[in-house]
Amino acid sequence: MAHEKIDFMDRITTDPKVLVGKPVVKGTRIPVELVLAKLAHNPDLDELFVAYPELTKDDVRAVLAYAQARMEDRQPARGPRSPEQFYKALTKRSDVREILDQLAK
Repeated sequence: MAHEKIDFMDRITTDPKVLVGKPVVKGTRIPVELVLAKLAHNPDLDELFVAYPELTKDDVRAVLAYAQARMEDRQPARGPRSPEQFYKALTKRSDVREILDQLAK
């Protein structure tokens, strides 16, 4: 099963004038870290979209891709992992599988 690499660059922005430069979903004041925290606490996308109706599934995908890229930047001791290795390890987690299943709907 091939997985397309998601480009988060057009959906995640940083601006020193918006939330002191924290990465946010473009066009909003919703920080990446908030979306990740909400999904970690409760991976129900429907509840996330009720709380933040301006978010889209593509925004959530971009947040996850951004988090993946940031984590890959921080793992030099083990060497870089291929996207396939990262995805395989990540999808073993039940909470991540639940999010991905919801995104696939």
